[in-house]
Amino acid sequence: MDALPVVPQRLLPEPGAVTAIQALEGLALADLATDHRPYLVLTMVATVDGAAAVAHRPAPLSNPADRQLFQELRAHVDAVMVGAGTVRTERYGRLVRDPARRQRRAARGLTPDPLAIVVSRRLTLTPDLPLLADSHSRVLVLTTSAAELVGCVAEVSYLRPAPGGEVDLSAMLARLRAEYGVRSVLCEGGPTLNTSLPAW
Repeated sequence: MDALPVVPQRLLPEPGAVTAIQALEGLALADLATDHRPYLVLTMVATVDGAAAVAHRPAPLSNPADRQLFQELRAHVDAVMVGAGTVRTERYGRLVRDPARRQRRAARGLTPDPLAIVVSRRLTLTPDLPLLADSHSRVLVLTTSAAELVGCVAEVSYLRPAPGGEVDLSAMLARLRAEYGVRSVLCEGGPTLNTSLPAW
């Protein structure tokens, strides 16, 4: 038996079916940033009993409508943050592949592709990962490792704490605002990264 299609429904102000674009219309996240930190939003899927993955992957928990909203959220932010484990498991590639979505980003005054922020304390990444092998991707790695990745096609830079320090996401987000001009961040992390986020 085929599953019924899932269509997002808006409750207010006018009830009815909406597309992902319509559901997020007017979402001005950058306007919510302060001078000291970007505005941070989080997206993830979970079952009623709290599981965040099936066979180590979140994709089986979502449907096409979820994935449309997930992708469209990327059209509204300066940067997308994710943990190294998710990048490896989900084989992250170019964050915005749809040309029309890149055009919508540009119309909002954003770069066509958001900055990819990867949290990898020990730099457990390899240059063959699709994200790092994509010439359109700009990747900023938050890490305590002094090493650097070799052989990446993507533009890769690093944001590190003081020597001997830990990755303090509150401090790192403040630096993203001050040093990179990042006003809005979409965190697509799993439970480990999500619980490390600052509670502002």
